[in-house]
Amino acid sequence: MSVARAAGAAGLAIAAGLAPWAAQATPDMTGHDVVLASPPQKIADLWFAHNGVMVMLGAADRIVATVDRPKDQPWMFAIAPTLRKARWMPAQMPDIETLVHDGVQLVFIPQGEALRQECQAAGLPTAAMSFDSEEGLRRSVALTADMLSDPQAQAIARAYQQHLDEILKLVSSRVSDLPVGQRARVLHLQSLTPLKADGEGTLIDRWITVAGGRNAATGLHGNHMPITYEQILAWDPDVIILPGDAPDPESLPDHAAWDALRAVRSGLVYRNPKGVFPWDRYGPEFVLQVEWAAKLLHPGRFQDIDLNTATRDFYRTFYHAEISRDDADAILRAQAPAADRSSQ
Repeated sequence: MSVARAAGAAGLAIAAGLAPWAAQATPDMTGHDVVLASPPQKIADLWFAHNGVMVMLGAADRIVATVDRPKDQPWMFAIAPTLRKARWMPAQMPDIETLVHDGVQLVFIPQGEALRQECQAAGLPTAAMSFDSEEGLRRSVALTADMLSDPQAQAIARAYQQHLDEILKLVSSRVSDLPVGQRARVLHLQSLTPLKADGEGTLIDRWITVAGGRNAATGLHGNHMPITYEQILAWDPDVIILPGDAPDPESLPDHAAWDALRAVRSGLVYRNPKGVFPWDRYGPEFVLQVEWAAKLLHPGRFQDIDLNTATRDFYRTFYHAEISRDDADAILRAQAPAADRSSQ
């Protein structure tokens, strides 16, 4: 189904509506039941990436407290300016008493039993929503829509899942014949200072593989894992992908070690797109990341994919926002929105 047809299907589901609300327990990503007496209208979203899921599900206006800030995620606040009304809270030490005072009805957190218990002790229903896999992304989106108890959110969640299925099938079909030995070894760096990379068992490993590459960080498991230049030299990656907001490697004190890397000498170092959330991390734009990475690694096999058009279509359908070609280009270059858009 095309994006347009998926949106049409979403509209039909919205029109159909859902049965009246009945208090129920919904399991979160860790299996803990979250009991909501009524559809939550005041939500505290204390996981950075999950705020993007809320924007996609049309529920940004329910967020009254967030850990995200315009300076960190400028596109998120440009696309969903209602988030500027939300109270900012530090991720490590959220003010639980203030959440209670503000009448919060549901708290989304990443993981962490201590924070869960603190919120629940204050009478705040709390849902852990973080994930590190494609399956987890899908579950997190679906469970969030269920907790919102909104027919529009549930229709969007279904349309997103279908669109993701289609893109993964398309990309996989075009690289499936590539022998492992012909797939570029891709190193995804989560940070340059300090050096950290993403290994196996991550969503990053998933999009590298689906796009027709190999994760160069062999023997590394998990996210944000500390590494050394010696390890990078041993891996000898063909391609290096940096976070969108990474500093210029040439400005680093140890840039000589950086310059010695094969990918650097070959000019195959790329900065990742950054939109509502960094595409390479944990959010709905994972589907765009797959397309971007596939075209980056195999341009000849994906000549028909226009990333600017794909970005604008996705934002229109799933982020409910019309963005221009210049906007999409800025996102693809990991640049902040123009001043006139960011101030809207």
